[in-house]
Amino acid sequence: MQHSGAGPKRRPWALVARDLIDNPGQWGVVLDDNTSNTGSAVARINNGLTRWFQPAGAFLAVSRTLGATTLVYAVYLGENHEYAKMANVESMSAA
Repeated sequence: MQHSGAGPKRRPWALVARDLIDNPGQWGVVLDDNTSNTGSAVARINNGLTRWFQPAGAFLAVSRTLGATTLVYAVYLGENHEYAKMANVESMSAA
């Protein structure tokens, strides 16, 4: 599930969050960026610092670097983490 990317094709965060909520437990690429924005995006999503990704802990984001490309993946876990098992969080977090 491709949600957002760098440049003019980037989707608003509100739509990205809505797509994740509508597809709980499914990981999606939410940012494709080769700048320091990726670390900031992961922290903002994981800590609920952006209103679209609240409450804190309802979403999980991780970044992966493949060559010169860094991708941020995110998943909606639910407010009580009811979708965590579907998301296979352990394998994605450890990768």
